[in-house]
Amino acid sequence: MALAERDFVGVADDLNADITRVAADEHTPSVNAVKDADYDLDIDAASPKTMRSEAQATVRSLAQSEHIEQFLKYTGMTPDRCYFLVLASLILRVMGGCWVAMVALEYTRYYVINDLGQVDVLRTLTGSPQYLMQAFLFPFLGVVSDRVSRKKIILASSLCTCLSAWLLTTMPSVEIYVATKALALIADVGSPIRDAMLRDIFSAEEWENSQGGVTGLRAKMAVIGQVGFGIAMLVGMCIMKMDQMGLGIELHNEYTWHKKECDEHYCLTPGRFSWDGGWAIDGSLRLLMLLASVVLSLDVALVLFAFPETIRPELRTSMRELVTQHWRELAPWTNMRVFATKELRMLMSIRCLGYFLAAGGGSIFMSFYARFEFDTFTMMTHTVLAGSATWFLTLAVPKIVERFGDVRGVWIPSVLISLIYGFSCALMPAGYGYLVYVTWPLLAGPSFALNGFAPDLMAKLIPGEVQGTFQTAKSFVMRLSMAVFMWPWNQLFVHTKNLSYPFDATCVWVSIAIGFVMLLLVLRLLRHDPRDTIRQGKALEAFMASSYAQSAWYLKHSKSGEIEVADVGNNFTTAKHMQQLDIMHAATKLHMTRSTNMDPEPQGDVEAANKERTNADTVSL
Repeated sequence: MALAERDFVGVADDLNADITRVAADEHTPSVNAVKDADYDLDIDAASPKTMRSEAQATVRSLAQSEHIEQFLKYTGMTPDRCYFLVLASLILRVMGGCWVAMVALEYTRYYVINDLGQVDVLRTLTGSPQYLMQAFLFPFLGVVSDRVSRKKIILASSLCTCLSAWLLTTMPSVEIYVATKALALIADVGSPIRDAMLRDIFSAEEWENSQGGVTGLRAKMAVIGQVGFGIAMLVGMCIMKMDQMGLGIELHNEYTWHKKECDEHYCLTPGRFSWDGGWAIDGSLRLLMLLASVVLSLDVALVLFAFPETIRPELRTSMRELVTQHWRELAPWTNMRVFATKELRMLMSIRCLGYFLAAGGGSIFMSFYARFEFDTFTMMTHTVLAGSATWFLTLAVPKIVERFGDVRGVWIPSVLISLIYGFSCALMPAGYGYLVYVTWPLLAGPSFALNGFAPDLMAKLIPGEVQGTFQTAKSFVMRLSMAVFMWPWNQLFVHTKNLSYPFDATCVWVSIAIGFVMLLLVLRLLRHDPRDTIRQGKALEAFMASSYAQSAWYLKHSKSGEIEVADVGNNFTTAKHMQQLDIMHAATKLHMTRSTNMDPEPQGDVEAANKERTNADTVSL
């Protein structure tokens, strides 16, 4: 019995990573099923390594099977089918969004306001209040998505996005532009809530560790999304050049075609929706907007009729109950408590600097664009080159994270490449725009790709039942930063755009200085790199030991909290010991199934051993 206990302890230590992940999602084998099995406790000294490997495989298989069974039970479909629907929606949104973004600048200059300075002022005037309101609205919607419904929030977001596209397509004007900003209050929340839905689809092992965890999963999704992006770009570029294909179709870029006839402020005076006055497809810009609106309508239909509700039934509540019973907990800043550990707060502080740069993204781009004023087709070509580099790097992200971890594999390279890219933009003189064909695929694409995956490290350190809260807390900080800091960036651009080279790119130079601060903070983060913690399956231990995880709100609304209040103590690791015993017994059973040269014990000895083991388990607990 002493030998068996030592083997059990060894197995428990080596399986701790898998056990913690499995326990976190309540994917553990039945205690009674394992204890009822007959097995010999006389384990030879050569077996632990093989037994451990087989036990780990069994644990993962059991956890995955349990996850699939539970997901199918409360959604009516398998996780794979739900994931397929998410990918289909992703491709539709990428295609529609690609066409909108492709024509956005010239479409705005032709149909709304021509003057670049006024375009940036309008963007800031409407964007700042929009982001301020979103900062206070998103955290509430995040809690709703965690406690009431993810599907309803995603559906509302898709509807608002689709409506915005149709309004800009049919009635472009300053007033409609302002109205789309109001619709964006709901439309923009879809992305973080979709990220939260992903956590419901995947098991704990897939989310935290397997092939880079959530970073690897999102990288694979990005590769698939870039297929849609590539199709959209191909279609868009063909439409933009249709008048040169010899097909007899006169479909010009309407802004390029009429640019010399436009006055300083308007190409189309207010009240006119085409060059001839009434609504018409003047050229390729409007046709692409129309295609985008149709594709986004298909996404709405897909979400409405095919998406399931992925919140576990035991975690759901009504909107009325949520508001009436917990209104004190719904203040937007209370979601910030989800950054409950030192590591999360360090990571978030670095992201805050990134949000400050994002607030100036439009002004930074304008300061670079004003030197060259590329047309839509040229910018599309740049985007294709950058997107190709992004696609190849994205393919490698899972392996990079699996080998080096998120900090060394994503965070540090993303900041370094972004700094080099910033210098290339700031120092590129007018008349040398062709250099963009080199800098965008070599620098812009990789920096965009890696920066996009950086937040996934935080998602690994936060439980699934508060992913919506986390995603919208992150959005709260980002939106608040956008609301406050858009104005300084806008004024910096307005007052420096006419300076001589290289100071006409002052916005870019300021972003480079902030990038160096981010690099220093990321290098300091190496001392607290959570790579090993994640690999050992202890990604959630620090969070579960935090005061937030022990709060009454969290314990009431999370399945992890149910473990904590079950008289097993407040320590997260201790709460897993019951599951560890099950895994250890299963591992021993596997070993005995494989063994062929050990004599079976008499039934009386087995019963005695089982009784002794039960007593030992009680003492351990």
